[in-house]
Amino acid sequence: YQITSLERRGHSFLLGRKEGREEGRAQAKADGLRLAIFDIIEVRDLAIDDALRDRIMACEDPLALDHWRTLAKRCPQGAKLGD
Repeated sequence: YQITSLERRGHSFLLGRKEGREEGRAQAKADGLRLAIFDIIEVRDLAIDDALRDRIMACEDPLALDHWRTLAKRCPQGAKLGD
């Protein structure tokens, strides 16, 4: 099925497209924060248990991920994140 030009200009199509872009941006932000967290963990030689690693990987909330990033930055070098 091909979408017609009239359908492309319709409210539902444009709204869906906008929502899709917003979801994509949110996902990209979460992915970037996760990458930053694990980069900090690696560079600072922090220990992390599998349960916390899984929680971070499953998290989609940018505020929670930013919190974990801040904790990783403030955790003493070589320590275990989450202690």
